[in-house]
Amino acid sequence: MVFLSSKPNIELIDIIENPSDLAVASARSCYSPELIKPKDVGIKKGETREHWDRLRIQLYNAEHHTPFGHAHLVFGISGVSRLLIWSLFHDQPFHNSNQDSQRFDRKYRKMTLDDFVIPDFRNNDLNLVYKETLEFQLLVDNGLFEMLKPTVEQKYYRLFPKDKGTEEGDREVNRKTQEITRYVLPIATKSHLYHTINTLTLQRYYYCAEMCDVSEEARIVVNEMINEAKKFDPNILMVKNSIKFEDTLEHRLIEKYKGDKIDFHRNRKFVEEFDESLKDHISKLIDHPNNPYRILGDSLRTEFGLTEQELSDEEAVYLLLNPAKDPYLLGPLNITMMSKITRALNNVYYTFKKKLSHSADSQDQRHRGVLGSRPFIMQHYFGEPDYIIPDLIKDDEKALSTYKATMKLIFNNINYLLENNANSQYVAYLLPNAYPIRFIESGSLLHLRKKFVERLCYNAQKEIWQATSDEVDQITKVHPLIGKWFGAPCDIAYKADSRRNCPEGYHFCGEKVWLLNNEERKRII
Repeated sequence: MVFLSSKPNIELIDIIENPSDLAVASARSCYSPELIKPKDVGIKKGETREHWDRLRIQLYNAEHHTPFGHAHLVFGISGVSRLLIWSLFHDQPFHNSNQDSQRFDRKYRKMTLDDFVIPDFRNNDLNLVYKETLEFQLLVDNGLFEMLKPTVEQKYYRLFPKDKGTEEGDREVNRKTQEITRYVLPIATKSHLYHTINTLTLQRYYYCAEMCDVSEEARIVVNEMINEAKKFDPNILMVKNSIKFEDTLEHRLIEKYKGDKIDFHRNRKFVEEFDESLKDHISKLIDHPNNPYRILGDSLRTEFGLTEQELSDEEAVYLLLNPAKDPYLLGPLNITMMSKITRALNNVYYTFKKKLSHSADSQDQRHRGVLGSRPFIMQHYFGEPDYIIPDLIKDDEKALSTYKATMKLIFNNINYLLENNANSQYVAYLLPNAYPIRFIESGSLLHLRKKFVERLCYNAQKEIWQATSDEVDQITKVHPLIGKWFGAPCDIAYKADSRRNCPEGYHFCGEKVWLLNNEERKRII
């Protein structure tokens, strides 16, 4: 892939010394009377560097992979598309990332074409259409910002009247406005992030890069990551060959049912069926245990050797989810996975069918304990405007008209590129942040509870807050003894101790959410 935009920048910021030797040393220690360290290579009689290298290869080929999980690499990555991050880096749980937010303050930074990944279609006309679409999206983003900012100011200063006229107040208004206007920006928008993975995950990236929605960008980025790592450890790459997309099961299924070109008719049929199945939900509960109270009761009783007569199912649920009884549900460390008691929550699962904008789903992905089966993004594309509309835009007639016209032009230009045989993975970059991601997601009660706490907070992006509220309402309806204990951080703190409220400090949303019941919880902004 040739970029007309500047190439990604990959920097290995930190790596443990001798990761390959560390892997072998940890494996050798499993069958040694003492701990073997990486510096011990060649010290023992009969053990040479070649011997350790042979052991490393044997470990990998025999799929004894845990030794390769000890060494971590900290990458600084910039100039990569948000589509790549969504499709490869964050669509699996084996990572730790800190990514830049699109809720930046325009006072300090204006976006230009340099902020987008621009592929070369090898056709001047198609390149021009692509760039003109980006410029139009930028223009509308700026226009919507000016349209919506007065409304955001009014809502924000209603909550925080003391911030009016202050630099902090203006900065927050800008951020909250940008949170909405970014829906028109393309997923070609460049991003930067710290991305920490272990050496085994790096192997997986190398092997699976072409299974990504933007395989050519992925291949360039992953190869650079490998090259950076090799500067510190020439033996770090164990994978001999990467898998080509045409050899994957995914490709065979697409080829069998869809063919080489994007099938608008088939995709439209799927989308209509999926959306109809959601009814009025953003996230519809489609599967849950018949008796989670019994599962939780049995789990807790088993952990402590108790009989049902000693601890009933209802008492177990109360002990597990009431923050006044279980202090592990509070505090910044989230030790629920460490506690024998709260690990009982891991035995109850819920499954949802969801439809979120790409923007909101990029937030949803951050909860790595709640995994989803996300699509190849263009396999849902059906040639017509398909997008999520944020509430602030819905409520402003002029902004809504501009937003709809913008989406129409974006999708018309995408269709023009596809009709002229443009590579569909290049075209996908133009899809707006508003483009819907339709997927199925499951999570245990342990991980869902933590996610609900974070996303029920009024500081959460509104769309993901709405989806979370939808999920909580449905779980509460089928399992009220469980659902009654879900809430925002302030609500959980208040349930633990009525003298406590919002733990967010200066990030307080401005509303006393902990004093409201579910029906009263409405977002102003």
